[in-house]
Amino acid sequence: MQAREISKAIYTEFLQRHSLDNVWQTTMMGDMQEARGRHVLYLGIFDDTDTLTGATNVVLESSHFGALHAGSPRGPILDYTGSQVTASLQAVRDFLKQKHVMYWTLNPYAVYEKHTLDGKAVQGSRCQGMYDQLMAAGAHHRGFVHGIDNSTEPRWMYVIPTDFDSPQAMLDSFAHKCSRSIRRAMDFGVQVRELSEEELPLVDEMFVHAGDKHEFSWRNDDYTRRLWNAFHDSGAVKFLVAEITLQDYMGRLQKTLETLRQQQAETEDSIARIRSKKMLNRLKEIEQKTASVQKHLEEAETFETDGPVLKLAAGIFFDYGQEVICLMSGYDERYAWFCGPYAMHWRMLKHCLEQGYARYNLYGISGEFGDDAVDSGVYAFKKGFNGEIWELPGDFEIPVDPVRYSLLRVARKLKGIRHRTS
Repeated sequence: MQAREISKAIYTEFLQRHSLDNVWQTTMMGDMQEARGRHVLYLGIFDDTDTLTGATNVVLESSHFGALHAGSPRGPILDYTGSQVTASLQAVRDFLKQKHVMYWTLNPYAVYEKHTLDGKAVQGSRCQGMYDQLMAAGAHHRGFVHGIDNSTEPRWMYVIPTDFDSPQAMLDSFAHKCSRSIRRAMDFGVQVRELSEEELPLVDEMFVHAGDKHEFSWRNDDYTRRLWNAFHDSGAVKFLVAEITLQDYMGRLQKTLETLRQQQAETEDSIARIRSKKMLNRLKEIEQKTASVQKHLEEAETFETDGPVLKLAAGIFFDYGQEVICLMSGYDERYAWFCGPYAMHWRMLKHCLEQGYARYNLYGISGEFGDDAVDSGVYAFKKGFNGEIWELPGDFEIPVDPVRYSLLRVARKLKGIRHRTS
């Protein structure tokens, strides 16, 4: 096996034909890294017949002892079920020696094991061969970790297959609370649209609020705008907002109220003629619904000072390869009743179905499934879509310069820290 640089065109063509093609390995992501002053290589991996069998982008940046660190986020792109994984990785390692690299970090975008929604491993789903071949290449594994680590990409993902015959069939597959919330958002008139470049600060604002609630820090390095610059023109990224026009919503409530009052009058007239338990129960139900609608109408009036259009939720979505990924989303808790997040995800789930994507990826979860999990609330929300849990193999480091890498490991132990992927 041999690794060598290839053109962006050849690299992209190979990725687009491979089942593990993903947005982190694209030339667009590479351009985004180069805009930050990093150098990006596009490597092809060739077998003994000079056939291209694998590829990866490699981001180079300064490390310790005058050497470089190489990173392949969500790469390399290989057949991890085959027998050439170790040889392929060693070929890349040998190439990187020429570039004065000390070590190479990778985290393959391949499923190590699937789990049920309560966290139990699906029997027969583990890809042990992939892990064994990675270790045979001399890799150091950072462990089968759980939890949330914002310094690297998630090792656990929540994925929703979208192989349904119709939107209705997909909606019916969700948990009751989830499908009810989607219908509620539609009944309320919640609209979902793409944001313009000038509206991007709304996304950051929404994510900062979400971070305050869920105890994480949103990026403050103009990440949102850099994503726009790198991906938007190709259509590979979407910035969405779920919103509701207050006047329209209140009009719907008034119309519902009028219908209920008409039903109440008719029911009371029936009771006056024939008093039955069935009609009395119906009247009680109508009165309860009327009180509820009146309450929500009064609540809506309190929102009038917030403006004519309420911004309920916002999100960043990658629209690439075989999947749509919700990279990040957040919502305004004041308007939780309107179910904005559900409307936004429903919009993209239907998009998956319409465009023939294999899955909708709600992306990172902690891999912890107890009530005390750091993301228990977020996971409960995702779980309602009745998807699948994918556990990825995680982060690996392959020494390229063994002497310097050994010194680095000693330095880390002395400092009591674990290296973080850039």
